[in-house]
Amino acid sequence: FKGGSGTASRVVDYGHRSYTVGVFLQANFGSRRELTIAGAPLGNDLADDNPMEAYFSGGPTGAGSCIGIVATDAPLLPGQCKALARRVPLGLARTGTTGSHFSGDIFLAFSTANRDALNGRFPRGPATEHSYGHMDFIPWGRMDDFYAAVVQAAEEAVLNA
Repeated sequence: FKGGSGTASRVVDYGHRSYTVGVFLQANFGSRRELTIAGAPLGNDLADDNPMEAYFSGGPTGAGSCIGIVATDAPLLPGQCKALARRVPLGLARTGTTGSHFSGDIFLAFSTANRDALNGRFPRGPATEHSYGHMDFIPWGRMDDFYAAVVQAAEEAVLNA
């Protein structure tokens, strides 16, 4: 398959709000024989029908790579964003890939929430009891739905690439 760029997203309901978790993948990895969709190993059935083989054969095995970016509007701490990024490979694995030694992969995540919480503005006047920053975040113990959203969206983004 050609690989390339793919996107997918999920909506996570949390309390009275809904948040979007989106995944962008630059997917140039894996082999046709490994392809799994919705848990069904389809790759072996498609191995003989490979019109791209003549154009892309001869490269070293496992020389592909993947770049994954997770974006969300959920209010998360930096460590929680790292935790989302660590879930991207779980979605990749659901497509049948096993990764390789020479694969150059990178996965990043960010939140667009709390825009003013970590600003670099110079403080004015003396510090008072109200001179504290404020930042909302999802409690760590309630992150599982966001993790699942990343895994599902990463899997779909590979298939959309």
